Order: sequence, then C-alpha cells, then structure tokens
Amino acid sequence: MSAIFVCAGELSGDRYVAPVVRELRRRLSDWRFWGVGSACLAKQQVALVCRAEQLAATGTLDAARRGPAFVQALLRLKRAIAADPPRLALLVDAPTLNMRLIGWLRASGVPIVYFLAPQRWAWRPSATAALRAVDRLAVALPFEQSWFARHGVATTFVGHPLVDRRVPTNIQPRVGKAPLIAIFPGSRDNETRRHLPLFCAALAELQRTTDARGVVGIASAAHGQLCRQLAPQLEQCEAWRLMHQADLGLAASGSVTLETALAGLPTVVCYRTSPLTAWLGQRLVGVPWLSLPNLLLGRPLLPEFVQQQATPVALARALRTLGHAEVASAVRLQLLKVRPLLGEPGVAGRVAQLALERLGLDKAAD
Repeated sequence: MSAIFVCAGELSGDRYVAPVVRELRRRLSDWRFWGVGSACLAKQQVALVCRAEQLAATGTLDAARRGPAFVQALLRLKRAIAADPPRLALLVDAPTLNMRLIGWLRASGVPIVYFLAPQRWAWRPSATAALRAVDRLAVALPFEQSWFARHGVATTFVGHPLVDRRVPTNIQPRVGKAPLIAIFPGSRDNETRRHLPLFCAALAELQRTTDARGVVGIASAAHGQLCRQLAPQLEQCEAWRLMHQADLGLAASGSVTLETALAGLPTVVCYRTSPLTAWLGQRLVGVPWLSLPNLLLGRPLLPEFVQQQATPVALARALRTLGHAEVASAVRLQLLKVRPLLGEPGVAGRVAQLALERLGLDKAAD
C-alpha cells in the first residue's frame, strides 16, 4: 500500500496539517498515512509512530535536554523510513525535528513538501542550506516566498492556515465587568513551566489596582494538566475560544500571537528562555521584533518583553496601559490589517495540490 509520511512535531503543526491530510484522503482514499502528530492527526486516521507532545522542543538546547528520548524517536523514524520509504513526506514546521529528517528522507529518495517554513529569515541565511533539499516549501507569510527563493529554496506562498479557522460559536456571555485577561504561556512543557509562574505574578501585580480575572488558554488535555499543576487557582478555557472572549492577552511569543491578532485581542507579548539560548539568539536573530503581528505590520504595535525585561511589574504595567479604552480600541483597529496579509481561504487545498503534484498525480504545472 502506498504511504505518505506526515511529521508534525508540535501541537500547532498537528492542528494546521490535519485539514491537509483530510484533503489528500479525498483523492487517495486507499493510501496509508503515518508519522508524528497528536490528537488532530489521530482523528484523520494517521498512524502515529511518535507523539508530538514527546518531541516538541524549543531549539537545540531543549532537544539536548530531552536526550535519549529525542534520539530514540529520531532513530525509530529513520528505521521506519529506510525499511519502507513513503511515496511522499509532508513535514510541518518544528525545525528541531524536521531539519534532522530531511537528509534521511532525501537519501531514501522520498519527495519532500515542507509546510509552514521554519522562520529561518529571522536567522542567518546559512540556516537555509538544508531546506534547499526539499522539493517544495509551502510558506504561510507573504514575505517568506521571496526571501526563501533568494536563498535557493523552491517556494510557494499558500497562505496561513489560520485564515480558514472558524470563529467560535455559542460564546458564553460575560458575567460582571471585571477585565478578563487571557493567559497563553506557550504550548510546550518547558515554555509553560517558564512562563506561567511569571504570568501569575504579573496578574497578581495587576490585581493590586484592578479586579482583573485571569484565565489560562489550553492547547491540549495534557497542557491543561500541566497548567493546573503550576497554577491551580486559575480557571482554564480552550485557547481559541478564550481569545474571542477576553479583554486583553498575555502571551508567550509564538504562533498564538498571530491567533490573538486575528481574534482582535490586544496582547502583551513576552518570552523567556535559557540564558545560553538567549545569548545565542542575540547574536543570530536578525529581526527587530519577536511577535508575528509586529513583524507583519512593520511596527511594535504589541508590547514585547524579553528575558530580564519580563518582570511581573513590567508586564502588569503594560497590561494596564493596553487596557485603557482608547488604547485598546486603537490596537484592535490596527490588528484588522493582519488578516488580509495572510492570503485567501483554502490553504489546505493548496498544500494538498502541491503534494499531489510531487506525487505526479496531478497535471498542474510546478
């Protein structure tokens, strides 16, 4: 039976690629899909060799901390690919994992479509070398197509999968007038452990002068369990629903900041990482802002705090400023400019089309 290998090493990638698999199944109903992912891919009947929750890592240092488990997962995938090479590999973001798979896949003669480009434009151009081996890079941000093409990577702009995500229905009406602060500490375990205690301290600082209420946005059941261990006093809510209910957001930098932007939620952005990773980042990162909304708009619309700047007092002060009615209204108005930059609906269909072309099952030209 012909097979497609799907590798979504993070929860966001699992959510974004599941509609692509659904589109492919409409054309390839008798094919087998297997790989790495989580609940969303499992619902699409992808046979999971490894779970994304076990592999998600923020950089080489975090991957090294995972040590034997990470290496064993890579070797398991390598053996499976070598024993029965798939007809196509569909890799999704997660460069710590996927950049290590590209060479193995290429050596086995497997065509590669890479969906959601690693943000190598934020780093030195030399970091794109491995991506030149993929057959097609499907990018989600408008400036990525020209950037990667300049560095020798075959690239197509397909748009961002968030443009196809529906606004939640049956949102419960708010009770009372207390400001609701949506807290997004990051979906990876190490991010959550690093950010959630800080965000709780910032909320406590904010509550010294306001009656604000904090609720944690949950990415998965396992994520919810970890957040409950770290902050049992806080309510929890599914993240996408929460950001459409809240007044303000406090988020670890990542794809969630793009989600809050599309939800029109004024958000304070923060990121803390290990001192070594931060030291390396200061020397390698070549962009002026961390959050995608700021990068897309070309201005620091959302306040950002990194490493030592991210203190409870500083975060609380930023939330107070952002919470002023005229400031929040102005930010929401600017956030409306983000969605048109992310392409047209139908992203999953366009990515599936690229995959079919690589398989030679569609006559469309490259």
